[in-house]
Amino acid sequence: MTKEKQIAPSEDFEPTMLSMLKDPELAAGVLNEALEEYIIDGHYDSFVGAIKMVLKAYNISEIARQTGISNKHLHRIISGESKPSFDLLAKIFKYLGYQFELKPIAEKSA
Repeated sequence: MTKEKQIAPSEDFEPTMLSMLKDPELAAGVLNEALEEYIIDGHYDSFVGAIKMVLKAYNISEIARQTGISNKHLHRIISGESKPSFDLLAKIFKYLGYQFELKPIAEKSA
């Protein structure tokens, strides 16, 4: 019986996902969904996780150069050692070509 190396599904999918996240529309959809979840349910880790995936899809050195955020700080965000401030999010999103848009939260039925 031959033993084959088992690869976790996430290992197979991550390169594909990172490639897909270079599509600005798809990345915006992922980020918006995570932001809405955070605003409604307080799931900050999901929002930061989405930001980390989008950052990993791009060249961190170029993001650092264009935004003025240090390479080290961006890597700390990706590794989960640091949570980005609103100011850093604004710089990152501007670099990626996104802007914030506020809209009313749909009223919850009683």
